[in-house]
Amino acid sequence: MASVLYAGEEQVGLARIVTDRATFARLCDAFVVPAQGGNGVERLHVRTVTGSPELGTLQILLLAARGVHRLYEEIGRFHALANPERWTVRRFDSGPTSALAGFAPSATPRAELPYLRAARRSSTTCSAIE
Repeated sequence: MASVLYAGEEQVGLARIVTDRATFARLCDAFVVPAQGGNGVERLHVRTVTGSPELGTLQILLLAARGVHRLYEEIGRFHALANPERWTVRRFDSGPTSALAGFAPSATPRAELPYLRAARRSSTTCSAIE
């Protein structure tokens, strides 16, 4: 899911949400072009992204960011993890394909995995700055 922010015809912001559309989502790649910052554009963007009806069933919307925590706390109702010791992270040194090292290809043909097609669907929310 993506939220794209425009000023006229120019794209000035973007945020991507990766979600299972059931209980969990991660807000990532969120930005507003610096020239547009400071006049409420960031607040509009946060409200647009976090206010999407498509997020209504979620239990967790996770954000990892630098320098914008206060903005997301005020507008997006984010807060620090209550139990950070319950969370773990795995990083891959060689990029996304290193996660597959040691795994044999599936014996199940792709045609028999209907969820693959559904997983590629996405939606876009656009907001215009007047």
